[in-house]
Amino acid sequence: MSSCTDKVDYCARWVGKGYCNHHKYVNSMKEKCMNSCNFCGGGGGRSYINECDRGNNRCSHGCVNTQGSYICTCPNGFQLSHNQHTCHDINECDRGKRRCSHGCVNTQGSYICTCPNGFQLSHNQHTCHACRDKNDQCAYWAGIGYCKKTHVNYMKKNCMKSCNFCGRLDINECDRGKRRCSHGCVNTQGSYICTCPNGFQLSHNQHTCHACRDKNDQCAYWAGIGYCKKTHVNYMKKNCMKSCNFCGRLACRDKNDQCAYWAGIGYCKKTHVNYMKKNCMKSCNFCGRLGRESRRSF
Repeated sequence: MSSCTDKVDYCARWVGKGYCNHHKYVNSMKEKCMNSCNFCGGGGGRSYINECDRGNNRCSHGCVNTQGSYICTCPNGFQLSHNQHTCHDINECDRGKRRCSHGCVNTQGSYICTCPNGFQLSHNQHTCHACRDKNDQCAYWAGIGYCKKTHVNYMKKNCMKSCNFCGRLDINECDRGKRRCSHGCVNTQGSYICTCPNGFQLSHNQHTCHACRDKNDQCAYWAGIGYCKKTHVNYMKKNCMKSCNFCGRLACRDKNDQCAYWAGIGYCKKTHVNYMKKNCMKSCNFCGRLGRESRRSF
């Protein structure tokens, strides 16, 4: 009998997804991943202890079972700490991973590009361009209502600054003490976003933080086999927030500079609602609403 070895490098990943005992993959796993699946010596399946399944691991996020041990994994934007069990945020702004043309603010698992006063983010969310008018009469026309009437297309093209289509010249609410964040605060154009430290997430009021935790000992295992993104996602959102990395997501924000304008002309409730839900959460006030819908669906 040949020595018991794995023939491919992906065995640990497949084992973590439960392929050793899955009827669709078991024959392939017997051929390619004898060692990782513990099929050696005539075993019909894994007889060893699955640390990820039994809650014996100390992983703060993801867990991949291996032969006689386990490996902790982290979601995008995070990396393993020196203890090889907990995850900590990667500061993209410090590490040069960001592509911001001007300012950069680190967030949990990601980053936000910012612009100085008088500028706004381009649609790529990385570069800034000046907010300006192309006609000397723009301020007057804006004052008599052209920004919202029949001249709106012309004003949108030529009077961006006077019509406030660029976003208001920013007041830093975080510096001025206007915000109500219990922990971190990130200034944005015309507003601010509250943030939470590792292991915490924003409450539905978007200002205070509460601990990110799992309610079931099996969460890490379920996350490892894909339940966070499959048909069990509603249950996982309610009970396995930590393992699925549903905590610490970016607070409610818009992805397009025109969101406030589109919301003002009714796109949140008309035929563009699907696009607005995806790209204009803040301006359409879909953030709190989606949270309530999610709670009802569990």
